[in-house]
Amino acid sequence: MKQSRTPDLLLLLLVLILASCQSEIESPTPISTVSETEISSTATSITNTPEPTLTETIHPTATETATVTPYAGPTCYTEDLPYAYAESAGVLGWKYFADRENLDYRVIYFPPTCSQSDLERDVENLFYCQDDVEQTTLILLDSYVAGRLGELYNHLFLYEFWGMGPEDYPMVLNSEEPLNPNLILLRIDRLNGEGHEGNEILGLMVGLAEHEYIHTVQAKNNLNLADMIWNDVVYRAFIERYANLNNNSGGRYYRAPYSYLSLLQMLDGLYYQGDLPGIVEEVLEEMDYTLEEYMSEEVFIFDSHIQGLVVNTGGQNYLDHLTQDELNPLMIVTRAGLGDLTSYDLVRTIYDRYVGDYNLWYYGVDDTNYLPDKFDILFEPTS
Repeated sequence: MKQSRTPDLLLLLLVLILASCQSEIESPTPISTVSETEISSTATSITNTPEPTLTETIHPTATETATVTPYAGPTCYTEDLPYAYAESAGVLGWKYFADRENLDYRVIYFPPTCSQSDLERDVENLFYCQDDVEQTTLILLDSYVAGRLGELYNHLFLYEFWGMGPEDYPMVLNSEEPLNPNLILLRIDRLNGEGHEGNEILGLMVGLAEHEYIHTVQAKNNLNLADMIWNDVVYRAFIERYANLNNNSGGRYYRAPYSYLSLLQMLDGLYYQGDLPGIVEEVLEEMDYTLEEYMSEEVFIFDSHIQGLVVNTGGQNYLDHLTQDELNPLMIVTRAGLGDLTSYDLVRTIYDRYVGDYNLWYYGVDDTNYLPDKFDILFEPTS
């Protein structure tokens, strides 16, 4: 019995061993895995965390730096005038004069709705820029404005002037930069005068328009016009009286015809004797000028009013006599009155040097009608 059971036990033990090995092959150690839910969550987390983009990492470009914005045109002033302004004596007088002289011009005003910043921007462009050297701008100036236009209005109000041109506004604005010489300012509260002029108001406004326009011509010929006028009383009288000839725009310039006709009379005496060309050449040489240089200088000219004065005084024959040669008394006086400093120094020197001889030649020993013996006396200020 013992011998027959031993093999059976061995066989059973072998079967158990084989079964254990098969179980180990079919059931390996499990590997960690990620579920579908966990994969979806991970994907969402990645897509919700954006990476830095190009716009977040680039440096500022040139377009992001401050630049100067060019002037985009008027934002305040307009040429569309209210009816009361357009039909006023001041505007009608200006238009009559400007159309008569075939001027290129515009008339503008600043509506009260303008902001101060926009107004100053326009003023900067008007006064410090000059796109068209031929166009004249008449600015209707109201009393409500502040800033630079307010300063200009206050100056006119203080001196009881109705208008001004480039003989004044560079000094009022205290500007060290060259200003546009083609501007004229006229107070809105004086567009119809002061109320007592009656039917004369339109004629006065035509004369005022001519007077102020002449100042724009003078300022083109003399860039220091305002400074010289404000600081030299004789030069001021000389310039203002020229602008007032034959238009009577201001009572304070009543000596204008006498002063200029006396100057013309003395030069005409030298011209009549045939001495004027030689004297002019001599004085110009002292000033380091040749006659050729003087005659070829470019000067802006407005002379219809002084020619009118000559015709009204001595007739057309007198005007023809004064202008029969290229170098003539009227030409020299006109250029001087229009701001040409060479001509101004020339006539002053000639007058002071030769008026004594002229008085003796023309009046003799009777000194009751002698012309003043000095240029500065002839143009001595009256106010």
